[in-house]
Amino acid sequence: MDPDENLRKQLRIARRVLGASEAPDDALRPDEWRDDATRLAELAVALHEWIVGRGFLPAAWQPKARPPTAESRDRLTADLAAILTGPTSGANAERLARSAAGDDADALARAMGDAARRYFGA
Repeated sequence: MDPDENLRKQLRIARRVLGASEAPDDALRPDEWRDDATRLAELAVALHEWIVGRGFLPAAWQPKARPPTAESRDRLTADLAAILTGPTSGANAERLARSAAGDDADALARAMGDAARRYFGA
């Protein structure tokens, strides 16, 4: 499944239908309306199933990353320093990983905790 191609097809059909409804000279025949409606429905359902089945969003729907601010970088640096150098750095690293890693949180948490314990001897 290519979600970008699916979305392009959906938009092309939707614009064609909207254009035909706004310009009587470009009116679609009844069978064209039916075909377009059926195809648009198939594409919408396929994209929905792709996304809820853990697929990724089309590029046009993905949020644009905002560059970090100086304040957020400083806060992150301070938080990480406190987590990784505190008296319970291994446990803190595990909590940090669990909060940030989603489905792979347990494996990442163990790996980060082990690494912090090895590095800091905690």
